[in-house]
Amino acid sequence: MIILLFTGRYAVGVLLIMSIVIPLGGIRRNNVAVNAMKHRID
Repeated sequence: MIILLFTGRYAVGVLLIMSIVIPLGGIRRNNVAVNAMKHRID
């Protein structure tokens, strides 16, 4: 039971971290693309 609870919490933690990290990575890529477009326009 303890192992199941631990693995369950670990899985939830990983999902939470992934749900935070992936959007941040996407935002950074979008910012890089936007900055590249701005430089091209200038």
